[in-house]
Amino acid sequence: MRLTICSSDLQATFTDSVANGQCAGSKIITRTWTLVDACGNAAAPQTQTITVTDNIAPTFTAPANMKYSQRLIVLSMHR
Repeated sequence: MRLTICSSDLQATFTDSVANGQCAGSKIITRTWTLVDACGNAAAPQTQTITVTDNIAPTFTAPANMKYSQRLIVLSMHR
């Protein structure tokens, strides 16, 4: 078993690469994680894939029915 005194104060960081998905708002994020200890020893980078998709159909409520009354005025001209 190998022990190191540098294993405290670990610094995890990540960088993202974002690609557009098939529809608006959809995307694929490739996140690369790195971990370095206080002595500068780095772990091998790890990759995480995050997929954002819109798979929920839109919903709406139709406006209420409306009724309009209209007065029609007919003008006739006599000669």
